[in-house]
Amino acid sequence: SLRRELIANVSHDLRTPLSSMQGYVETVMMKNNVLNEEERRQYLQTILDSTIRLNKLVQELFELSKLDAKQTLPKPEPFSITELVQDVTQKFQPQAEKNGIRIETKFAKDLPFVQADIGMIERVLQNLIENAIKYTPANGKIALMLERLDRKLTLRVSDTGCGISVVDLPKIFDRFYRSSCNRTTFDGAGLGLAIVKKILDLHGEKIQVESQENVGTIFSFSLPLN
Repeated sequence: SLRRELIANVSHDLRTPLSSMQGYVETVMMKNNVLNEEERRQYLQTILDSTIRLNKLVQELFELSKLDAKQTLPKPEPFSITELVQDVTQKFQPQAEKNGIRIETKFAKDLPFVQADIGMIERVLQNLIENAIKYTPANGKIALMLERLDRKLTLRVSDTGCGISVVDLPKIFDRFYRSSCNRTTFDGAGLGLAIVKKILDLHGEKIQVESQENVGTIFSFSLPLN
């Protein structure tokens, strides 16, 4: 069943960083007298990295369970999606630059406000950009485009990443789905897109995806105008 599979995946994802942390802490304690400053710093950095990953996984699980139980429901209000896109994009600029990726935004001036839960839509944007960074190689590009269609605004997040195969496309919103072309070995639990889908479901909107292997991927969704 889905629940059994979920528990198996969670157990695996918790176990990997936990055993790494335990191993490094034991090493530091055992070799305390013989470790030089640099080795000690490296060990502690590895422990810290695993702790951050674990924390993120636990937070995502908690967030998903609250969305599932409808404990977190959207509180729609009018807001400027262009401002939100610019804010979130700016936050990711340093990380993108570090990976050699360009992030661009394209939208018309004076777009009207949308009506949605601003905190939840910010989360959707964060997860989509984070995902794009994760799967886009150096010298790649991520673009965020906004356009008005009738009574809605459509937002597209496109990347020049490794793309998603036809076989994998239907599975990408499943919990714990991870693309095989991920550049990083362990980063996040594949819950980001499940959270995106859940938030948009609660808004009565769909997340669309188009992808071509070795060309890139485009995620898009619409929000009602205020």
